[in-house]
Amino acid sequence: MDKNKETGKRLGLNGLAVVAALLVLYGISCTVVKSWQIYTDEFSGTLELCGSSLLISAIWLALYWFLDRVQHESLKMTVLTFSLGSVAYISSKTVLDWFIGSNISVFMENIGLPVLSFFIVFVFFAIRFQSFDELVDSFIYGGFTGVGIAFAACMTEFLHYTSLDGQFVIISLITKIAVHAAICSLAGFMIHQALLKKKTVKIIISLIAMAVLFALDYIVEQIMMSDLSFAEIEIIPVLIAAVFALVLVGIVVILVHRTLKKDVNGENSLEIPVSSVPAIITCVLVVLLIFISDFKLLLSS
Repeated sequence: MDKNKETGKRLGLNGLAVVAALLVLYGISCTVVKSWQIYTDEFSGTLELCGSSLLISAIWLALYWFLDRVQHESLKMTVLTFSLGSVAYISSKTVLDWFIGSNISVFMENIGLPVLSFFIVFVFFAIRFQSFDELVDSFIYGGFTGVGIAFAACMTEFLHYTSLDGQFVIISLITKIAVHAAICSLAGFMIHQALLKKKTVKIIISLIAMAVLFALDYIVEQIMMSDLSFAEIEIIPVLIAAVFALVLVGIVVILVHRTLKKDVNGENSLEIPVSSVPAIITCVLVVLLIFISDFKLLLSS
């Protein structure tokens, strides 16, 4: 009982640290980072963009690493999972570009690609790592993957512009990385549970839930962008985005807290049955995304 109380206290402090870090990052972006212009058509500007994106990503990776206070993941596995998330997103986008041209739809870019990229990395790589030895790792590695996907998504979007307001970049990065990491963290737990119990339907439900959350994220992002220009930041839309991110992060922290307490008591088993279901679902996802994109292009022509 004392061990559980001690673990609970530490986890509560860790959760508060994550939420506080998110609020501090938003506060800094709205007050300190001003009059900073990034020119991506210049080498120095590209370096500034990459540096700021990697810095925010590193902060969020550290926060997820810090959440698992019982057994921290190695730096090597943290960076590897982050990199796999980024590579999966860019590779999936490149392949789909090759199939359907450069006219990727809003659905594809903001919902389809993140879901596909996460599923590939988490199911075929993350849960097979030797370091994936606790149930709570489904949250942690899911979060690492989400940070990588968000980093790649932000960079591909930012590089479309030749000039960006630094404040706009920081706020966009904070929001997308926090939300993507939280969604992927929750999805990691759901999919891992479904694989353990050999419930194919639950895997599909998890992917649908991911798609719904990413759709909500896109709606919130559009609300934020509607009053957010490259030159001026309006506080209300930023607050809406911050609240959405905080709610998701708060849910992750609570579930990590509960799961770690079970891990401490030895109540979880991680032996995943061998199955061809993940490969089949991946193929279906790819075909479905290509079909949806082709169908949208056919309607628009």
